[in-house]
Amino acid sequence: MHFSAIIAAALTGLAVASPAHHFHDNQTAQIAYTYSNGTYTKPINVKVNSGTQKLPSTGIVTDVFVAPPFDGRHYVLTSCSFQAPTNKSLGAVSVRKPTTVPVHPPAAVGYVTCKSN
Repeated sequence: MHFSAIIAAALTGLAVASPAHHFHDNQTAQIAYTYSNGTYTKPINVKVNSGTQKLPSTGIVTDVFVAPPFDGRHYVLTSCSFQAPTNKSLGAVSVRKPTTVPVHPPAAVGYVTCKSN
């Protein structure tokens, strides 16, 4: 029984000494492109509610992966719109969880705007 008390005290000390849990950035969405040849980009951070941001693709995009901000407990409903390099609208999507959406017809992407409440 004495040994159990020592272990419990040691574990409590470790819990108190460990750093606080850091939540994900709830002001940043992640965007990744899938190209027509099947390759894809790593997720790129996009500030939410910061207006239109230049996020050019290096080719024709067939799918866009969108991961909305995460507040530590759940994903934040986020709407992202995509524009071609000529500012022509490629469409918009609202997501509540990480989602891959098709770009139809496939096109080059130049700009992204993401908003949440």
